[in-house]
Amino acid sequence: MISMRTSITALFITLLLIPLQLQAGTLDDQRETFLAAEKAWQDNDTEGYEKLKSSLGDYPLHLYLDYAELKKRLKRVFDLVM
Repeated sequence: MISMRTSITALFITLLLIPLQLQAGTLDDQRETFLAAEKAWQDNDTEGYEKLKSSLGDYPLHLYLDYAELKKRLKRVFDLVM
């Protein structure tokens, strides 16, 4: 027979793992949104890009989108100067 302590331990471990599953789903969703934003940027879909980018929040690769924007701006400035 399973003791009460074992049952409580199993329940506690299960409850600890639930947020990890939820976070994994969130990261997958954010990854898809990031890729869609990247494609929108490459296709010059500014409105779609801005909407997708703003929904990313604290996604770790969010900075790569900022980098792409800065890179494009620097190219424009460089072209104007030359």
